[in-house]
Amino acid sequence: MSFIAAFALAAFAWPASDSNPAPERVAQPGTAAHGREIYSGAGCASCHASSLSQEAKSPLILAGHPLEGAPFRGTWWNGRIATDVGEASDFCLRTFIDPKSEGFTAEERKALVLFMQELGSERGVSPLALLRRDAGDVDLRAGDAARGRDLYQRACVSCHTVAGRAAAEVERELIGDLSPAQVAEIIRKGTGRMPFFQVDRLDAPQVADIAAYLELARKSR
Repeated sequence: MSFIAAFALAAFAWPASDSNPAPERVAQPGTAAHGREIYSGAGCASCHASSLSQEAKSPLILAGHPLEGAPFRGTWWNGRIATDVGEASDFCLRTFIDPKSEGFTAEERKALVLFMQELGSERGVSPLALLRRDAGDVDLRAGDAARGRDLYQRACVSCHTVAGRAAAEVERELIGDLSPAQVAEIIRKGTGRMPFFQVDRLDAPQVADIAAYLELARKSR
């Protein structure tokens, strides 16, 4: 297994369906309320705040943009013009949450679209291009491990954690023999089930700081 593949698998704690069963549905199928239940229970909230105001109140840095305005943005993946957020939701499910999934049902997709439409877009909508890019702009020499520790807690721990195990142990297992440059590339491009953080989610200095912190963790083994 490659180092990058190992990074994607080690200490990646997405809620498992058997240990964290989905809450019992109470909303009428195919409604916006049903879509909110899916958002909360299927893993969508792990990467996306529902609104700009919710994101502003949270200390976490999520890989995905808030869902407010998503049905009206017109751009969602590598610059391809699309307004079908049901398709985008399906892609996320089959790529980042459950690669073995056959996707959302038509009823579930409808519910998610209605939920996102209901969120509105009070601040207006600008086209949004989701672009993977390399870490060529990241100056690893400027990385600060102290800042990186805080950023790691805000952007990474929610997925890269294992119940009952010390954080330092998990971090060392996560990194393995990855270099800071490899860590920066993974943050920017994602790998396996790990989504990527584009420049408006984690900028170049922040990526350098996280890489510096994880390099310190690796050297402490």
